[in-house]
Amino acid sequence: MEEIERLRKELREEQRRREAAEGRALEEQRRREEEQRRREEAEERADASRPLTLQQYLETCHSLSLAIEIIIDRSLTTQGDTTNPTGRIYPRRIVPWTTFAREQEKVWNQLSFSPSFSSRPAFPSRHQLDYVKSLLRPVSSEIGLRNSERDVVENAVQKLMDATHNDSSLRSHLGLDGTVTFESHTNLGITDDSLSESMEQAAIGSRPPSRMTRRRKARGKGNRGDQFCIYRTSDDQNVPVVAIEYKAPHKLRRGEIVTGLVSEIQPDRD
Repeated sequence: MEEIERLRKELREEQRRREAAEGRALEEQRRREEEQRRREEAEERADASRPLTLQQYLETCHSLSLAIEIIIDRSLTTQGDTTNPTGRIYPRRIVPWTTFAREQEKVWNQLSFSPSFSSRPAFPSRHQLDYVKSLLRPVSSEIGLRNSERDVVENAVQKLMDATHNDSSLRSHLGLDGTVTFESHTNLGITDDSLSESMEQAAIGSRPPSRMTRRRKARGKGNRGDQFCIYRTSDDQNVPVVAIEYKAPHKLRRGEIVTGLVSEIQPDRD
């Protein structure tokens, strides 16, 4: 009986040691997994804080555009029609940009003149852009659209132009004499007449502007747009190149958008 009891005791002790060893092994495995998780999280945080390359930046900006939500419940949106062009500067013809893909390809080819430009991490990090994304609000008005466009489009355009201008080889190759900024006013050291002439001469094509006639000044905002893209040259000249008119997307019908994308529009006629 004593021998059997001794064997049972040894068996229990061996089982206890085996269970303790298994427990230590499991604890060690959990410790290694926790260290691996923390290391991966640290690497992800470090990666998210690194400046992006051109391609990475463009892709991330595209994801920001897709994140913008549109409110279509009329009880929660601003009312009114699209802008009446009477008394305002507006294009006589709006035509589809059929050569866009070809022109875009030319731009990419020109940017490749500086081999390091596309691969150099010179743009805001994913962490910074994630913060921008967290601030986006659903668009229900022109003011909401203005804020979203500033955060998602205009700031990105300015960053891209700044980076291009800072590259000496690209600056020389493209003939850049400055960069761009966006302003909501026209206090640029030029008169309203000069501004109107600059806006009328801005076009996709390179045809010289036709002789202009004086217009009756409109009331209210008059000829002024909501926002202006300004080309600021190295000699402190401010040249308005694009006038922007914000219109909340819920005010545009699908048929109007389709018509504008597939065919020419003549505002006086249509």
